[in-house]
Amino acid sequence: MDLASIGLPLKFILFPGFQQYCAADGRFVASGMIAGLKGVMSKHMDKEEVIEAATATLAEIASQKDYGLKVHHAGVVTDALAALELYPDNEQLLAHALKLVANVAMCSPELVDELKKTNVVDVLVAALDRHPDNDELLDLGARALKLLAGEADISSSMISVGNNLATANALAKVSSLLLVDENVEFMCQNNGVSWLIEALQSALGDKSEVTNLISRL
Repeated sequence: MDLASIGLPLKFILFPGFQQYCAADGRFVASGMIAGLKGVMSKHMDKEEVIEAATATLAEIASQKDYGLKVHHAGVVTDALAALELYPDNEQLLAHALKLVANVAMCSPELVDELKKTNVVDVLVAALDRHPDNDELLDLGARALKLLAGEADISSSMISVGNNLATANALAKVSSLLLVDENVEFMCQNNGVSWLIEALQSALGDKSEVTNLISRL
Protein backbone atom coordinates (compact mmCIF):
# COMPACT_ATOMS: atom_id res chain seq x y z
CA MET A 1 0.00 0.00 0.00
CA ASP A 2 1.36 3.40 -1.00
CA LEU A 3 -0.11 6.04 1.31
CA ALA A 4 1.33 8.83 -0.77
CA SER A 5 -0.53 7.78 -3.92
CA ILE A 6 -3.87 6.69 -2.45
CA GLY A 7 -4.15 9.65 -0.09
CA LEU A 8 -4.12 9.61 3.70
CA PRO A 9 -7.59 9.60 5.32
CA LEU A 10 -7.94 12.60 7.63
CA LYS A 11 -9.65 10.50 10.30
CA PHE A 12 -6.43 8.52 10.67
CA ILE A 13 -4.41 11.63 11.37
CA LEU A 14 -6.89 12.81 14.00
CA PHE A 15 -7.07 9.41 15.72
CA PRO A 16 -5.71 9.60 19.31
CA GLY A 17 -2.22 8.14 19.52
CA PHE A 18 -1.71 8.18 15.74
CA GLN A 19 1.60 10.03 16.06
CA GLN A 20 3.10 7.42 18.36
CA TYR A 21 1.96 4.54 16.15
CA CYS A 22 3.65 6.06 13.11
CA ALA A 23 6.92 6.68 14.88
CA ALA A 24 7.01 3.26 16.53
CA ASP A 25 6.16 1.13 13.49
CA GLY A 26 8.53 1.51 10.55
CA ARG A 27 5.95 0.01 8.21
CA PHE A 28 4.07 3.32 8.22
CA VAL A 29 7.10 5.22 6.94
CA ALA A 30 7.93 2.45 4.48
CA SER A 31 4.39 2.74 3.11
CA GLY A 32 4.82 6.41 2.25
CA MET A 33 3.55 8.05 5.43
CA ILE A 34 5.85 11.07 5.17
CA ALA A 35 4.82 11.84 1.61
CA GLY A 36 1.20 11.17 2.57
CA LEU A 37 1.38 13.73 5.37
CA LYS A 38 3.05 16.19 3.00
CA GLY A 39 0.08 15.78 0.70
CA VAL A 40 -2.35 16.37 3.54
CA MET A 41 -0.59 19.57 4.63
CA SER A 42 -0.46 20.92 1.10
CA LYS A 43 -4.13 20.14 0.43
CA HIS A 44 -5.71 20.95 3.78
CA MET A 45 -3.85 24.00 5.07
CA ASP A 46 -7.25 25.55 5.82
CA LYS A 47 -8.02 22.83 8.39
CA GLU A 48 -6.19 23.93 11.53
CA GLU A 49 -6.85 20.76 13.54
CA VAL A 50 -5.59 18.56 10.70
CA ILE A 51 -2.42 20.65 10.22
CA GLU A 52 -1.72 20.55 13.95
CA ALA A 53 -2.09 16.74 14.03
CA ALA A 54 0.02 16.26 10.89
CA THR A 55 2.81 18.44 12.30
CA ALA A 56 2.71 16.48 15.55
CA THR A 57 2.99 13.20 13.65
CA LEU A 58 5.93 14.42 11.57
CA ALA A 59 7.70 15.66 14.70
CA GLU A 60 7.38 12.17 16.20
CA ILE A 61 8.64 10.52 13.02
CA ALA A 62 11.58 12.93 12.77
CA SER A 63 12.59 12.09 16.35
CA GLN A 64 14.12 8.95 14.87
CA LYS A 65 17.36 9.96 13.19
CA ASP A 66 16.90 7.55 10.29
CA TYR A 67 13.71 9.33 9.32
CA GLY A 68 14.70 12.93 9.97
CA LEU A 69 16.45 13.26 6.62
CA LYS A 70 13.39 11.94 4.79
CA VAL A 71 11.16 14.36 6.66
CA HIS A 72 13.38 17.28 5.69
CA HIS A 73 13.59 16.36 2.03
CA ALA A 74 9.82 15.97 1.85
CA GLY A 75 9.57 19.72 2.39
CA VAL A 76 7.16 19.50 5.32
CA VAL A 77 9.17 21.89 7.50
CA THR A 78 8.29 24.65 5.05
CA ASP A 79 4.62 23.69 5.36
CA ALA A 80 4.83 23.77 9.15
CA LEU A 81 6.36 27.25 9.04
CA ALA A 82 3.59 28.42 6.72
CA ALA A 83 1.05 27.02 9.17
CA LEU A 84 2.62 28.99 12.03
CA GLU A 85 2.12 32.19 10.08
CA LEU A 86 -1.46 31.18 9.31
CA TYR A 87 -2.33 30.13 12.88
CA PRO A 88 -0.02 32.25 15.08
CA ASP A 89 -2.06 31.77 18.28
CA ASN A 90 -2.15 27.96 18.18
CA GLU A 91 0.23 27.01 20.99
CA GLN A 92 0.06 23.27 20.32
CA LEU A 93 0.94 23.78 16.67
CA LEU A 94 3.92 25.90 17.67
CA ALA A 95 5.07 23.25 20.16
CA HIS A 96 4.89 20.54 17.49
CA ALA A 97 6.64 22.75 14.92
CA LEU A 98 9.46 23.53 17.34
CA LYS A 99 9.92 19.82 18.03
CA LEU A 100 9.84 19.07 14.30
CA VAL A 101 12.50 21.66 13.47
CA ALA A 102 14.72 20.61 16.37
CA ASN A 103 14.45 16.91 15.54
CA VAL A 104 15.33 17.53 11.90
CA ALA A 105 18.22 19.83 12.85
CA MET A 106 19.69 17.18 15.16
CA CYS A 107 20.04 14.71 12.31
CA SER A 108 23.16 16.30 10.84
CA PRO A 109 25.08 19.58 10.54
CA GLU A 110 24.24 19.60 6.83
CA LEU A 111 20.53 19.77 7.61
CA VAL A 112 21.14 22.66 10.00
CA ASP A 113 22.84 24.57 7.18
CA GLU A 114 19.96 23.81 4.82
CA LEU A 115 17.36 24.89 7.36
CA LYS A 116 19.19 28.14 8.03
CA LYS A 117 19.01 29.03 4.34
CA THR A 118 15.24 29.34 4.78
CA ASN A 119 13.46 31.86 7.03
CA VAL A 120 13.04 29.27 9.78
CA VAL A 121 14.73 31.35 12.52
CA ASP A 122 12.68 34.46 11.75
CA VAL A 123 9.39 32.52 11.67
CA LEU A 124 10.11 30.74 14.95
CA VAL A 125 11.21 33.96 16.64
CA ALA A 126 8.04 35.74 15.49
CA ALA A 127 5.90 32.86 16.72
CA LEU A 128 7.63 32.73 20.11
CA ASP A 129 7.22 36.48 20.50
CA ARG A 130 3.44 35.96 20.65
CA HIS A 131 3.73 33.63 23.66
CA PRO A 132 6.19 35.28 26.08
CA ASP A 133 4.59 33.75 29.19
CA ASN A 134 4.45 30.13 28.04
CA ASP A 135 7.43 28.45 29.70
CA GLU A 136 6.99 25.19 27.81
CA LEU A 137 7.12 26.94 24.46
CA LEU A 138 10.10 29.02 25.53
CA ASP A 139 11.98 25.87 26.56
CA LEU A 140 11.17 24.21 23.24
CA GLY A 141 12.17 27.41 21.46
CA ALA A 142 15.50 27.50 23.27
CA ARG A 143 16.17 23.90 22.21
CA ALA A 144 15.43 24.65 18.56
CA LEU A 145 17.23 28.00 18.43
CA LYS A 146 20.31 26.55 20.12
CA LEU A 147 20.64 24.27 17.11
CA LEU A 148 19.87 26.91 14.52
CA ALA A 149 20.88 30.35 15.74
CA GLY A 150 24.25 31.48 16.97
CA GLU A 151 26.65 34.39 17.13
CA ALA A 152 26.14 35.41 13.52
CA ASP A 153 22.40 35.76 14.07
CA ILE A 154 22.92 37.92 17.15
CA SER A 155 25.39 40.14 15.29
CA SER A 156 23.11 40.58 12.28
CA SER A 157 20.17 41.43 14.55
CA MET A 158 21.98 44.26 16.32
CA ILE A 159 21.18 46.79 13.63
CA SER A 160 21.67 50.55 13.83
CA VAL A 161 19.06 51.80 16.26
CA GLY A 162 16.35 54.15 15.06
CA ASN A 163 12.85 55.00 16.18
CA ASN A 164 11.25 52.68 13.69
CA LEU A 165 9.71 49.29 13.10
CA ALA A 166 13.07 47.73 12.25
CA THR A 167 14.36 48.41 15.76
CA ALA A 168 11.25 46.90 17.31
CA ASN A 169 11.61 43.81 15.13
CA ALA A 170 15.30 43.53 16.03
CA LEU A 171 14.45 43.69 19.74
CA ALA A 172 11.88 40.94 19.32
CA LYS A 173 14.37 38.72 17.50
CA VAL A 174 17.17 39.30 19.99
CA SER A 175 14.86 38.58 22.94
CA SER A 176 14.11 35.14 21.52
CA LEU A 177 17.72 34.42 20.55
CA LEU A 178 18.73 35.18 24.14
CA LEU A 179 16.81 32.11 25.27
CA VAL A 180 20.08 30.35 24.41
CA ASP A 181 22.71 30.79 27.16
CA GLU A 182 25.61 30.90 24.71
CA ASN A 183 23.99 33.82 22.88
CA VAL A 184 23.68 35.76 26.14
CA GLU A 185 27.41 35.34 26.80
CA PHE A 186 28.29 36.41 23.27
CA MET A 187 26.09 39.49 23.45
CA CYS A 188 27.56 40.56 26.79
CA GLN A 189 31.06 40.28 25.34
CA ASN A 190 30.25 42.27 22.21
CA ASN A 191 28.64 45.50 23.41
CA GLY A 192 25.24 43.85 23.35
CA VAL A 193 24.07 45.44 26.61
CA SER A 194 24.75 48.95 25.30
CA TRP A 195 22.89 48.12 22.10
CA LEU A 196 19.96 46.71 24.07
CA ILE A 197 19.66 49.84 26.23
CA GLU A 198 19.82 52.10 23.17
CA ALA A 199 17.23 50.00 21.34
CA LEU A 200 14.88 50.01 24.33
CA GLN A 201 15.26 53.76 24.70
CA SER A 202 14.34 54.12 21.06
CA ALA A 203 11.38 51.78 21.26
CA LEU A 204 10.04 52.64 24.73
CA GLY A 205 11.40 56.10 25.47
CA ASP A 206 14.03 57.33 27.92
CA LYS A 207 11.55 57.44 30.80
CA SER A 208 10.41 53.83 30.44
CA GLU A 209 10.70 51.85 33.70
CA VAL A 210 12.18 48.94 31.76
CA THR A 211 14.82 51.15 30.17
CA ASN A 212 15.76 52.75 33.50
CA LEU A 213 16.00 49.37 35.22
CA ILE A 214 18.34 47.91 32.60
CA SER A 215 20.44 51.07 32.55
CA ARG A 216 21.16 50.65 36.27
CA LEU A 217 22.37 47.05 35.88
